[in-house]
Amino acid sequence: TTKESHQAEETCIHVEVGYALTRLETLLLVENYLKWLPQAVSLFPLVRLDLSHNVLESLPEFKASMPMVPTLKMLVISNNKLKEIRGDSFALLTNLEELAIECNQLYHTHTLQHTAIHCD
Repeated sequence: TTKESHQAEETCIHVEVGYALTRLETLLLVENYLKWLPQAVSLFPLVRLDLSHNVLESLPEFKASMPMVPTLKMLVISNNKLKEIRGDSFALLTNLEELAIECNQLYHTHTLQHTAIHCD
C-alpha cells in the first residue's frame, strides 16, 4: 500500500464503533493527520469536537441528518490547512457557541452568518 492509503487506514474510525458509542458527547481527534472527518464521527451526538492539529484542507460537510448537528456547541478546527470557509458552512449548527479556527491557511472567508468567531 502507499504511504497515503496506509495513513488513511490508521486514522479511520470504523462505522461499527459509531453505533456502539451513541452517547458520546466529546471527541478529541487531535494530531491524527486527518484529511477529512471520519464517517463514523457523524453518528455521535457530540457537544464538543476537536479536530485541531490535523491536515484538514476543507471543512466537514454538516448535514441535517447527522446527530451532532443539533447538539454541537464547540468546534475546534485550529492548526489545520483550511484555506477557505464558506458563509453557510455553519448554518445548520444552530447551537454552536464556540468556534476555534486560528492557525490555518485561510485566504478567503466569506461572510460567516450566525457565528461569533474569536481569533487570538
